Amino acid sequence: MSEEISYLSNTWYVAALSTEIGPGGMFRRTITDKSILIYRKQNGEPIALRDRCPHRFLPLSMGKRDGDDVVCHYHGLKFDCTGKCIHSPHGNGSIPKAAVVQSFPLVERDGFIWIWLGEAALADPSTILDCSRLSNSPKNSVFYFYLSNAANYELISDNIMDLTHIDHLHGPLINTNGKLSPLTPDITEEGDDIGIRWDWQADSAMPLLAAHLPEPGAQAKQFFTVKWHAPANMHLQVGAVQNSDDYHNDGVVLYDFHIMTPETAKTTHYFFASTRNFKQ
Repeated sequence: MSEEISYLSNTWYVAALSTEIGPGGMFRRTITDKSILIYRKQNGEPIALRDRCPHRFLPLSMGKRDGDDVVCHYHGLKFDCTGKCIHSPHGNGSIPKAAVVQSFPLVERDGFIWIWLGEAALADPSTILDCSRLSNSPKNSVFYFYLSNAANYELISDNIMDLTHIDHLHGPLINTNGKLSPLTPDITEEGDDIGIRWDWQADSAMPLLAAHLPEPGAQAKQFFTVKWHAPANMHLQVGAVQNSDDYHNDGVVLYDFHIMTPETAKTTHYFFASTRNFKQ
C-alpha cells in the first residue's frame, strides 16, 4: 500500500507517450494513486476514464471495446467515452443515475498525452509545458523513451535541477572535467517557471558535443539550462560553441524534456524526449 501523500490535482501530468496508446486497445496506468484507463476512439482521439466500474469496481481495462464504448467484464454494463452508462443487459435495462465513470480531460501534443486530474473547468491547455520544439524538428532528430523509477517524483526532479552531480555520477560522455561543480548557477523566475543556468569555458567540450564542433579538441564555451514547470516538468538544454556567443545558430545544442509523473509515493513515470540542432 502506498504512503499517504498529497499530489497537485489542478495541473497537467503526462499520462503516456502518444506511441503507447494504439488503436483499438485499452491501456491502464496508475497516476497519483489513481488507476486510469486510456484508449483511442475510432477517430484517433484519446480518452481517459477512471479504470473502475461504479458497480462492483472491476477495472474496466479487464473488459472489452465496443466501438468507442467500453463494456465491463463483470456484468456487461456499457459506458460511452464520457463515462456515462448507456446500456445494461439486466432486467428491464434501467440504468441508475449513479452509473457514471469519472472522465478526465486529455490533450495530445508534441508526442505526449497530458491528463488533468483536478477540476475539469480549470483545465487550461495553455498552461502545458511548451514542448513544440519536438514537433518542429525533423523526425529523425527526435527521440522519446519511458522509464519506470522506484523513487518519489520530487527526488528525480531534484536530480535534474542540480546538474553538479554529472561530474561524479555520470561517465565521460557528459563529464565537464570538474568545471561545473564549483559554479554557482544563475536562478531566475519567469511567471510560474523557475530557471537555472550554468556557463563555463571548457578546455574542450564534453565528448557528447565536441565531436560535432569545428575543432573537437579545442576550447569551447558551454552552458546548461533547466526550466522547471510545476509539478515536475522540465526542459533542459546543453550546448557548446566556438568563436561565437550564439549557441543556437553557430553551436551545437541538445534540447531535452524530462517529465516526471507520480505513480505512487515511491514510484514515478519518467518520460524523456530529446532533439537537437545538429545532425538533423
